[in-house]
Amino acid sequence: MIRISLYAATGVILSVLAASRAQAATANQAVTAQFTINNSCTLSTPQNMDFGTLPATLNVQATTATGKITVTCTTGATWQLSGDTGGNAVTNSGTTTPRMLGFSPSGIGSRFYYLSYDTAWDSGMTRLTHSVASTGTGTGASQTVTVYGRIGAQTATGPGNYGDAMTFTISY
Repeated sequence: MIRISLYAATGVILSVLAASRAQAATANQAVTAQFTINNSCTLSTPQNMDFGTLPATLNVQATTATGKITVTCTTGATWQLSGDTGGNAVTNSGTTTPRMLGFSPSGIGSRFYYLSYDTAWDSGMTRLTHSVASTGTGTGASQTVTVYGRIGAQTATGPGNYGDAMTFTISY
C-alpha cells in the first residue's frame, strides 16, 4: 500500500506541474503599424513685384521688376506653377494682355487708367506665366521661384497708383 500511495502522490505532483505549465502557455499576434503621407504643396509670396515710381512723362520706358513665390512640397512631389492674367486683363483679337489699373481723381469725377505689363518665368520674358507653367519636384523644403515683370514702353495714361492682383496656382 505504501507503493500505491507513493505512486498516487507522484501522480498528483505531476498533474499540478502539468497544469501550472499549461497555464503559462502564450500566443502571439503581430500588429502592423502604418501610415500614409499624401503629396501636398503650399505657396507663399515672400516678395511682391514692385516697379517703383515711374517718371511723369508722356512716354513710359520699358521697366522691369521681380517678385518671388515660395513653393513647399513633400519630397518627390512633382509640381506645376501657373499664373493668370490678373484682374484687369483685356482681350483683343483673341490675345489676352495683363494690365495694371490706376485710379486718379480729376476735376470731373474720377477716371481709371491702365498700363499694360507682362510676367514671365525668365528674365528674357519668353515663358509668360499665363501661357507656360513653371515645374519642379518637391524637396520637403521651401523652393523659391522668381517671377519677372516688364512694363513695355508705352504712352503714359495718367498719374496715380497702378496695381493688379494675379493668382498663381500650383498643381501636384
